[in-house]
Amino acid sequence: MRQRIVNTIGAFGYLSLILQWTWSLVTLGAPLVTSQSFQSMFLPHQSNAPVDRLAINVPEPLGVVFSIVAVIFAVGITIYAIYAVPRGIGRSAHKATQTSAAMIIPHITHHRRISKKRQKRLVERITWTMKFTVALVPLALLVIPTTANLALNHSVVAAVGIYLGIWSLGWFGSQYLLTRIWNIDARDAW
Repeated sequence: MRQRIVNTIGAFGYLSLILQWTWSLVTLGAPLVTSQSFQSMFLPHQSNAPVDRLAINVPEPLGVVFSIVAVIFAVGITIYAIYAVPRGIGRSAHKATQTSAAMIIPHITHHRRISKKRQKRLVERITWTMKFTVALVPLALLVIPTTANLALNHSVVAAVGIYLGIWSLGWFGSQYLLTRIWNIDARDAW
């Protein structure tokens, strides 16, 4: 049960990290997207030709049944996504951090053989360092002011980014503390 709690907290940490990176990239990429050269290259050209609209008439009882089925399907997909997405993100991110840590260890040890206990400690330290570093980098990117004509002030952009960063660091910090308190192997924590 304790490991599930730690993994759930880690999954929320990765979700907030995704939001944090998305916010940073959107605010930094806004000048690129709003530039005239980007719009002329990627957006379709306006055409003045009228567009014919297709209208389908569905009997009212059939439309009601279709609407009910669509709502039930949407609710089911939403419930499944709430359950599966954090779990999938947590497992994928865990696998990526563990693989990266395993690839970094030979470079840290200069390809010397080390004991399993020391290797375990190094993997744990590298994993936590990567988690906290990846959460701190978007905060550092917020220092770069955007030059786009956005409706948002730079202080608002920075405040939202700092808020998201605090959540990411809070989730990972809580996960780290619970892993230590409950003596859970860091390789088992997402």
